[in-house]
Amino acid sequence: MTVNQLLSRLHGVRRMSRGWQAHCPAHDDRSPSLSIREGERGPLIKCWAGCTFPEIVSALGLRAADLFFSPTGDGPRSVPQVGAAGPLPTPALNWRAVSNDLLYLAEAREDHAEQIRALVSGHNCGDWTEQVIEDALAAVCQIDEDERMADILRDVACNIRAIGLEDERRKESRNDDRC
Repeated sequence: MTVNQLLSRLHGVRRMSRGWQAHCPAHDDRSPSLSIREGERGPLIKCWAGCTFPEIVSALGLRAADLFFSPTGDGPRSVPQVGAAGPLPTPALNWRAVSNDLLYLAEAREDHAEQIRALVSGHNCGDWTEQVIEDALAAVCQIDEDERMADILRDVACNIRAIGLEDERRKESRNDDRC
């Protein structure tokens, strides 16, 4: 399934700098909490309210496999089967895709922190109830958690990228030595 096909099934879709945002179909979503972006093998979705991937896919009337397509783009991705010769070899890690996905998650966390910050800033808290104050403090703590997690995700993505590039350099050097 392409991102456009998925977006056509969602409500409240709006384009964001790093993908799209929509109402999550798995819960009563009054404020769009579903992030959608284009992945290497299909749409990537994340509900920031906490709905799981299976819950979202089920609410859309789909199976998880419906969201993915093969790298060649020729239909749904097939699941490798274990044959008489044993399991198929594990494909090499696509470090570029993993690094990009981690950077996307870091940016999504930062966006979430910015959204919360915008909601809680500029309010006169003099007439707030204790519950509203507790909710606001929890939101501010969420900002801090989102920003820390974004930093961690970005560091991991950069480390994966550095290791992947170094590995590619070593492989190229070995190939040059063979000539």
